[in-house]
Amino acid sequence: MKTFKTSISTVVIIFLAATAFTFQSCDKSCINGQGGVVTENRSLGNFSIINFGTEGTIYVTQGATTSFTVEAQQNVIDDLITKVQGEELSIYNDHCLRDHSPIIIHITTPNINELRMSGSGTMISQGKIYGNAIALVMSGSGNIQTEDSLLSTSLSVTLSGSGTIQALAGNSESDCTISGSGEVTLNGFSNNSSVTISGSGNFHGFNFITDETSVNISGSGNAEVFANNSLNVTISGSGNVYYKGFPVISTNISGSGNVINSN
Repeated sequence: MKTFKTSISTVVIIFLAATAFTFQSCDKSCINGQGGVVTENRSLGNFSIINFGTEGTIYVTQGATTSFTVEAQQNVIDDLITKVQGEELSIYNDHCLRDHSPIIIHITTPNINELRMSGSGTMISQGKIYGNAIALVMSGSGNIQTEDSLLSTSLSVTLSGSGTIQALAGNSESDCTISGSGEVTLNGFSNNSSVTISGSGNFHGFNFITDETSVNISGSGNAEVFANNSLNVTISGSGNVYYKGFPVISTNISGSGNVINSN
């Protein structure tokens, strides 16, 4: 019996020691902001993809030359990694952050092909952005939004996280894929639009005017669309398609979702 009690005591001691070490390790992996806010400019190579993987707000502008400016506390800036590999600029912190002043980043670059959010921050495009193919990708819990139009031949929107994408866009073809729980809101116009929902997230496109739209829902999320000429709907999940406009409608419904006139 004594040996059994001794074994239990040993296990408890080891568990408490491991727990204490874990908490200490977590504390060491995070930093607190120190001092006042300062500004730093960084020289970067050419890139057309921006991947924001940390906290803060990043403003993206299309311009003739490349520039990068960050405003934050000095030790937070020192911890901020900016790495260009191929066409992609990755922005992230080496450690987690606690109790810090706001982080504000301004980026100007000639070519913008993709804005990607993998963190919890906010990414805002300022001014019109022109391109052949533009992609917005959300895999985090943050927010991507546009203050002006994304004008391109094609627009691709992908949401696999819990964040939100809000964009004003004009294009010939658009494609939106939602596999997460977040929200996508598009305003503007597209000749041909495709919406695919396999998650619980929702698509809001009543103000995204299209000629032809196809919607495929296998999840529980809903789609709101505006189609002038044709609307093709496939539903194998529980989500609904709400539509405006007076298109010719084609449906293939095997799930519990419905197509609902919202005019």
